[in-house]
Amino acid sequence: LQPDLVPYLLLAHIDVVPATESDGWEAPPFSATEIDGFIYGRGTIDDKCSLMGILQALEYLLIRGYMPRRGFYVGLGHDEEIKGYKGAMNIVRVMKQRAVKLSFVLDEGLPILDGIISGLEGPAAL
Repeated sequence: LQPDLVPYLLLAHIDVVPATESDGWEAPPFSATEIDGFIYGRGTIDDKCSLMGILQALEYLLIRGYMPRRGFYVGLGHDEEIKGYKGAMNIVRVMKQRAVKLSFVLDEGLPILDGIISGLEGPAAL
């Protein structure tokens, strides 16, 4: 590691938005039912693609013995859909206690892009 490079934080959450079967689901919302090759269930996308991307990238790098030049942290919250008081808030608390400075935080969402929306001047975050 190069200690002069400020570390970054990769974030994802593993919880899902509360749901009931009366919300119009084709399958029970927490069943992970496969229909025609698609998995139906609450939280199969939000934010599992970020979560799995982080975990698969870490596995890939570990298998290959890769040593990054810049340090990083991984934060996985478990209550983001209900304000993150126990997950994200504790991640922040621990990082403050340890005086961690970050170069950036990568969480769910798309990048800030310029010129992506016709008629909008300046960058847009989606």
